[in-house]
Amino acid sequence: MRTRIVVYGVAILAVVALTALAFVTYQWYYNSYAATPEKALNEYFLDFSKGDYARMYEMTRGIPGSPQTAGEFAAQLKWLTKDAPPRIASVQLEPIGSQGTARFYRVLLKLTTPDGSYRLMSMLVEVVQEGSNWKVSYPFAPGF
Repeated sequence: MRTRIVVYGVAILAVVALTALAFVTYQWYYNSYAATPEKALNEYFLDFSKGDYARMYEMTRGIPGSPQTAGEFAAQLKWLTKDAPPRIASVQLEPIGSQGTARFYRVLLKLTTPDGSYRLMSMLVEVVQEGSNWKVSYPFAPGF
């Protein structure tokens, strides 16, 4: 009788340990490699601060019905930033909601100005899942 209790106890502990290991492994993979809307937004704004408009264009969903090319997209961003990519000190994301494959975020960018001070910029951004990738809808709505 005592042997059975020990065997069952060890079996239960083994199942719990394997379940915990599977959960930790999944979390590590998800946080390290899986595509998430948060990762897509952070990468998007990092590319913006580096002036990598070609990479941004690849990650952009675009305006439905707009035949905007990569060159037009880059020209528009260069014009908006006066040909100097913004120096983004931090990106804060606040999930607002979702609808279907779309996720909505309030994005707060902390920008470093040329004199070293900071300016905050808030916007509403939509991120849409297309296959295994997340695409950022452009243009953005003003934040609230």
